Amino acid sequence: VVYRLENRSGAVPLKKLKHEPMIVVAGSEGAGITLPIVGKSLVVEQDPNLESLNVAVATSIVLYAQQ
Repeated sequence: VVYRLENRSGAVPLKKLKHEPMIVVAGSEGAGITLPIVGKSLVVEQDPNLESLNVAVATSIVLYAQQ
């Protein structure tokens, strides 16, 4: 399964992911993912008072959760 790590409506929350082989694509913090990559959107839930997570931090959280 390919997941695009991005904060958008309709994204699959990290806590609902199954432990399965996957590819996680993370874009730059400003522009996001600019290539046309097919996959499901994945979001790391966070406190609504935070603007966003650093892309390295968000990716680390996903990788840790899937170990």
